[in-house]
Amino acid sequence: MKKLFTLTTFLLLGTFIVKAQTIDDAKKYIYYEKYESARTTLHSVIAKGDASSDAWYWLAETYLKQQNLDSASKILLSNPNNLFQQNSFKEDPLFFIGWAHVLLDSGNTAEARRITEEVLDATRYKNADVLLAAAKANVESKNGDLTWATELLSKAMKRDKKNAEIYSTLGDAYMKAVDGGNAITYYNKALERDDMYAEAMYKKGVIYKTQNNVEIYLDRFTKAYEMDSLYAPAIYELYYHYYFRDVVTANKYLTAYIRHSDPTPQHGYMVTDLYFVSKKYTEAINGANTILNTEGNDAQPRLYKLIAYSYAALGDSSAALTNMDTYFEKQEAKEFVAKDYELKAKLLEKMNPDKTLAIEWYKKALAASKEENLNLNYMKTLAEIQQ
Repeated sequence: MKKLFTLTTFLLLGTFIVKAQTIDDAKKYIYYEKYESARTTLHSVIAKGDASSDAWYWLAETYLKQQNLDSASKILLSNPNNLFQQNSFKEDPLFFIGWAHVLLDSGNTAEARRITEEVLDATRYKNADVLLAAAKANVESKNGDLTWATELLSKAMKRDKKNAEIYSTLGDAYMKAVDGGNAITYYNKALERDDMYAEAMYKKGVIYKTQNNVEIYLDRFTKAYEMDSLYAPAIYELYYHYYFRDVVTANKYLTAYIRHSDPTPQHGYMVTDLYFVSKKYTEAINGANTILNTEGNDAQPRLYKLIAYSYAALGDSSAALTNMDTYFEKQEAKEFVAKDYELKAKLLEKMNPDKTLAIEWYKKALAASKEENLNLNYMKTLAEIQQ
């Protein structure tokens, strides 16, 4: 019986693994913005040796979505089937749309347009997936033609009237053109085709966020999360919203975000930041030191500031000053704010009977401040110290 259970489990696991190694699963990962998972899946598909040219297209797209143009270009140029020599626009349309996307992002707009038109001619403008891919390239690229993209999406709609992604992409085109009204209209049309299409609801939230309409954007992000609790972009926005308002709720969404997004060093920063705003200063210090020990010189210098502020809150002025000194040494000057100078001034004032250095740093705080109330406080402090 035990052997039977083991064999059954193995067969089920094998089925799951095979399923995980499909282009459709990679496309789902891309939808959820889990690009590393998508790449892993696509590499597995390609490694089997019988992958269609679509796998190379989707693999390149994962890099383009993260603005990694060089990797996307290398992926397409390294395809083992010599597709460029075959020039098979009809047989491998997505592959060549992917190459046109690379050219578009590279600034070679004329060649990108030529290739895209040849692919569309070869497929007689009848393949909705190809029309959508061509349109998305123009919507997503900084060099894209939004007018042409909307034309292609209109043609795609006629070929596939039920595809929510087509309508949502048209919403993206209008959003990029700063036409929020039409963008909302087409996101709504996407939701009419698929009432669980969380991306469209999330993007409605993005529009309202640009308008600083807190009540509505929070409602839209929450609805997107309720539609699909795996949709990480909406979870991140909910975490970020509550980060400044309710650390307990922010922690709930941060936990969900980490669970449903690809592992990244940024997760450690997010956890550590939330410890700090939650006034869990010891945990914040430990988290920051863990990142510094792991990443070394690649760690963000702002961690030293976080440690300094945490030690200051705990009453350890010596450790706070040491870390603040390191922060000013390692961080670019353009990142400094008045409060940074103020903290160092306060620490120097507290630890050194000679107030000369403290005065110098209060003056730097005053020069950096753009807030009237802070300016008055700094001037008052300087007057009192120099008496």
